[in-house]
Parts: sequence; structure tokens; C-alpha cells
Amino acid sequence: MREAFWEKLTNRSGPLGRLNSRELISLRALLATAMRDPAG
Repeated sequence: MREAFWEKLTNRSGPLGRLNSRELISLRALLATAMRDPAG
């Protein structure tokens, strides 16, 4: 399900479709950091 969601976001007609691979990797890393539990 997660892969299908990511595919919809990143395909050419999706909202992230204009990002290149490097930008998508950076975005993924930023989102992972933002979602981390601050309590550790």
C-alpha cells in the first residue's frame, strides 16, 4: 500500500512528479526525520 501511494505521488502527473531521483531521496530522508519519535 505504501509503494502504491508513493507511486501516485511521484509519477509524472502526481504532485511530486517534477522532482528528480536525488530530490526524492532527500525528501524521503527529511520526512523520515520529521516522523521520528522525539523521545528517542
